[in-house]
Amino acid sequence: MRRFASLLLLTVALCARAEAQNASAPPAEDDEGVTVNLDAIGAPEPVVIPEIPPEGAIIPKTKPLPDAVQVKIVPLPRHKPVLAPAESAALAAPPPPAKTEPKAPEIVAKAPPKADLPVTIVENFPMEMRGVASDPYAGTKGLNPADGYTVIGRVRFSRNAGQMPTTAAAVLDAIAEKLLLSSERIRLAAYSGATGDMSSQSRRLSLERARAVRNYLVEKGVPFERMDVMPLGGAAAGQSDRVDILAPAS
Repeated sequence: MRRFASLLLLTVALCARAEAQNASAPPAEDDEGVTVNLDAIGAPEPVVIPEIPPEGAIIPKTKPLPDAVQVKIVPLPRHKPVLAPAESAALAAPPPPAKTEPKAPEIVAKAPPKADLPVTIVENFPMEMRGVASDPYAGTKGLNPADGYTVIGRVRFSRNAGQMPTTAAAVLDAIAEKLLLSSERIRLAAYSGATGDMSSQSRRLSLERARAVRNYLVEKGVPFERMDVMPLGGAAAGQSDRVDILAPAS
């Protein structure tokens, strides 16, 4: 497209040049006295047509135009505020050191040096035992839960059974009504096993029986903290497998 425009301009220029040459030449003899004033014709001004280099020609590189002038913005210096002499001295002075409390000296206890004592190993050391072993609790008075108390009820259990029998409900209901009318503290002394049987199994069974009676009274409204459980195992005076309900004697 550019080449076509260039050729068109070149053609227009050549035509204008030919017309100018014809205007400057003298008229021919056979023009029969006809004169043409070419100056009156508005011929176009000659146009400068740039030269088109042939294909494959090396085009010299033109120097780049200088860049536009760059304006650098320089910030104005900031004026420092004028401080009073006292304020400037306070800023220049270093901060006071932080107060630290003196630490108490650590006291490290040193173990005394062990003395190197001689060790002697004696085999088949003779030992002689004399005397008869005695019961350390002999002569002591056993606990009697009925001292200062009165039996207000008794629940009997089957042998080796920890569940309370259903026939004891009527007795415990009557006792619960009396306890709700007072603020007395009672005891639940439980027995199990043969007389003198203080094994852990016997005491565990008596504890289970005392808890069964206490839980029933709690369901009837008797406060939990007003009943003391006493699992006594086989320390019963008389028939075992029972729980005695004791109240302070009046």
